[in-house]
Amino acid sequence: MPDDQQAVAVGIERRHLAMLDSFLREDPEEEFRVSRPAVDRRTAADGKEYFVERRVHLPTDRRRLLGKIVEWYAEFRAPSTVRIVAPCGSADPDRKREVDEWVAREEARLTKEAPDATRLALARHDSRRLERDDPDAFVRVWAAGRAAKPGSTD
Repeated sequence: MPDDQQAVAVGIERRHLAMLDSFLREDPEEEFRVSRPAVDRRTAADGKEYFVERRVHLPTDRRRLLGKIVEWYAEFRAPSTVRIVAPCGSADPDRKREVDEWVAREEARLTKEAPDATRLALARHDSRRLERDDPDAFVRVWAAGRAAKPGSTD
């Protein structure tokens, strides 16, 4: 396993651990509640008995959730577009998709209509990300920008 994927011991306050565990236990309960009617319909249709099961292995699920939180936070700190966080409150995939589509439309609109200071900050984030991830491409873009004539949009 690569070094950057190995687990390391991290201390966390008891109240934050309790919050993580409650989030992790909440998801299976919601999934069970949503899937139960479908299982009942299937059982009634063919007479066989079906079960819904999801086991929670807290240490593994804690690591996964903390990893997702860290990655989300890293992206959220230096976004390349205006970011919106909108609750859905439903496990229905159609409703989730509807909220996701709305968020994407609004993010694009707000990014386009953002004041100059915001658009400049977003461009700086993109530039820093390119410099960190692909230094050669950053140098090429920088050189092309310096060679461009005023008013050129190529």
